[in-house]
Amino acid sequence: MHYRSCRSLRRLSLLLLAALLLLGDHSAQAQPGSRHLALGNPSGATADPGQPANYLIARDQYALSYHRDRGIPNWVSWNLRAADLGPVGRCDQGSSGFQPDSSLPAGWYQVRPSDYTGSGYDRGHMTPSADRTATQADNCTTFLMTNVLPQAPANNQGLWANLEEQSRNLVRQGNELFIISGGSGSQGTLAGGALTIPAAAWKVILVLPAANGDPAARVTAQSQAIAIWTPNSAEVDGKSWQSYQTTIACIQQRTGLNFFAVLADPVEAAIEGQGCDGAPPPPAPLPPAPPPPATDQRCFPETGQCISGPIRSYWERNGGLPVFGYPITPQRVEMVENRTLQVQWFERDRLEIQADGLVTAGRLGVERLEQLGTPWVQGTLSGSAPPCIDFPQTGYQVCNPAFAAYWRANGGLERFGYPVTGEFQTELEGRVYTVQYFERRRFELHPEVGPNVVLLGLLGREVLDSRSGGGPPIAAPPLPAPSYNGCAEDPNAGQAPNFPVAIVAIDKQAESVTLRNQSAQPISLDGWIMCSVRGNQQHPIGGRLAPGEARRFAGPDGNIWSNGSSDPGALYNPEGRLVSYWPD
Repeated sequence: MHYRSCRSLRRLSLLLLAALLLLGDHSAQAQPGSRHLALGNPSGATADPGQPANYLIARDQYALSYHRDRGIPNWVSWNLRAADLGPVGRCDQGSSGFQPDSSLPAGWYQVRPSDYTGSGYDRGHMTPSADRTATQADNCTTFLMTNVLPQAPANNQGLWANLEEQSRNLVRQGNELFIISGGSGSQGTLAGGALTIPAAAWKVILVLPAANGDPAARVTAQSQAIAIWTPNSAEVDGKSWQSYQTTIACIQQRTGLNFFAVLADPVEAAIEGQGCDGAPPPPAPLPPAPPPPATDQRCFPETGQCISGPIRSYWERNGGLPVFGYPITPQRVEMVENRTLQVQWFERDRLEIQADGLVTAGRLGVERLEQLGTPWVQGTLSGSAPPCIDFPQTGYQVCNPAFAAYWRANGGLERFGYPVTGEFQTELEGRVYTVQYFERRRFELHPEVGPNVVLLGLLGREVLDSRSGGGPPIAAPPLPAPSYNGCAEDPNAGQAPNFPVAIVAIDKQAESVTLRNQSAQPISLDGWIMCSVRGNQQHPIGGRLAPGEARRFAGPDGNIWSNGSSDPGALYNPEGRLVSYWPD
C-alpha cells in the first residue's frame, strides 16, 4: 500500500518527528536524524508510552516499534554499511549476552532471556549481532530483548542466517542496505502470555550504492529489493531463503505497514512490486512440477478424480486409501503459505509438490483449528510418564496409548507434525469421539470399529468445504454436567474441553493466571470462577475477552497458589460447568 494521498503529510510528519527525537545510546528515546529512519517510519511510531502498541525506540544501532502487550517488536529498521562491520566479537555481558531492556516505560513487563528457556524457540535477533561489530557497545545493544522475538531454530539458524550473511556480502561489495524485519500473527505465547510467538517472520532489504548524502536520492526504480515471508516453524528446515521470496507490496498488504515512504512515488511503486493477489510466483530453485501425462493416471469412479505422477507415487507408497482417502479435486496450482505449488486435495489430506520436487502433506490440522475459531496456542508441559511423548516445541503431549502407538508406527513427525492440542472429546457426524490435533492431521479414536482403532479425520474435505462455505457447521466440544463444588477437586477434570475459554498459563510465583478465548465470539467472564484446587480458593477474573484474545489476570494480595506442592487450576462458567482444567 502506498498511501499516496497522504504523501505530503507523511513527509512533514517524518520531518517533525526527526526534529523532536532525543539522542541516547541505550535510551528508548528517538534520535534526531536517525539514519535508520531516513527512508521512513513504517508505522508512524512515536516515543509516547501512551501508545503501547506502537512505541518507538530509536538507538544509534537501530530503530524499532515495540508492542508492549505482545512483548516483541512490530518491526526493527537498521541501516547497514561498511563502517558497521568491524573486528568486535559477540557481546559477553551476562551468561548469554541477552539482557532485558530496562529503558522501557515504568510498569511495562521486561522480557527476560529466561522466558525462552525450554520453549523450543531461539532468541532471534532482528538486527543481527554480526551487523554491529564496530564496537562492543554496538554489539551488546543488539542483545537487548526488545530487538528479539521467538524464532524457530530451523528458521533462525538456517535460511534467516544465510540471508543475513548475504546482506553483509552485499555491503562488502560496495553497497549500503536499509533493512526492516519483524514477526506477524501468533501461534501461542510464552512468559504467561506476555511474550507472543509469531506465526511468520519477514524481512525487506533495499540495496543502494554506498555514498555520502541523502540515501533517497540514490534509490532508483532499478534498485535491488529483497523481501521474504517465512513460516516460523520447522517447515523451513533445509530450505533456502529464495524459496520464500515475495514482494515488498505483499508484505505491506499483510502487515499494514508502509516501507520506504519518503521515496518518490514512481520509484517506490517500482521497488515494491505487486501486492499478494497480483504478485508473480516467488523464485524457487526449481519450478513446481507440471501435471503428469494422462497415461500415468489412476482414477476413482467414487469421486470422478484421478491421481498420477509424484502425487500418485506418494499416495500409494504411504498408505493409500485408509491414510489419504479418495481424491476430491484434480491436481492444480494454488498459493500455499505464500508459495505457488501444485497441490491435490484428498478426503483426509492435501498433498503438495514442493519446489524441489518432493511431495509433502499440508498443515491442515492448524488450518482447520483456525477455521473453527480456535487457533492453536502454545501449551505448557507439566511432567509426564510412559506412554506419554513430550513435545516442548508446542508444549503438548501425546498420552493416549493408541494415539502414541499410531504416531510412532506411521511416520511420526514427518507425516503428522507436532501435536497442537491435547486430546479432548468432540462431536463428529453426530457422535462424540476422542480426538487430538496435530499440525497436519487429526487423530480420532473409533471404538465402534474396534478397541484402540485410530482413524485420521476428514480434514481435506472439511477445510475445503469451509473455504467454499459448504459443509455442515462443526459443533463446539460439549461441556460436562455442572460440577462446581467450592473449588474442591473436580471429578470431571479429564472431560474439560478447554473451550470456549482455555487456561493457557498459571504462574504460581507471580500469582497470575492467563486465559485465552478459543472461540470466534467475544466472551464475558463475569460470573466465571477460576479455582486454585489445593487451597479451595478463587482467583479473581472478569471482563470481556475478544475472539482469540489471551489475558493475564493478577491475583489479590496474599498467596492463593501453592508453590511447594501440586495445585491444579479449574475454570468454571456461570452454570458451574468445568470449561478448562490445568493439571499441575
